[in-house]
Amino acid sequence: MKSPKEEKIKELLLKLGAAPNYTGFHYLMKAVLLCAEEESKLLSVTKTIYPETARHFSVSPSAIERDIRTVIKVIWQRNRSLLNEIAGYQLEKQPTASQLLSIIVGYMSLSGQNL
Repeated sequence: MKSPKEEKIKELLLKLGAAPNYTGFHYLMKAVLLCAEEESKLLSVTKTIYPETARHFSVSPSAIERDIRTVIKVIWQRNRSLLNEIAGYQLEKQPTASQLLSIIVGYMSLSGQNL
């Protein structure tokens, strides 16, 4: 059973066009949870978030990064307009993992969906 936090993240990712059949979908959910618990982790995604997520799923940090990048590409292609809306500004190019994590965590806290 997923926690209410996980359900909120899953709902947003689905609206953005990501799907659970992508491995990176699950990695991104975990990464958002980790960042929401401690927002300072957004400053060192490659040093903290990727390794912690990798340990959780028993994979390498590079696999986490690659698969999250794939999901970001899917989101960028499928629902750029919603991504721009939750970001609060027009994105000129596909966001990095750090940027997307920051956008999602910021949106969830500002919209009253505190994680």
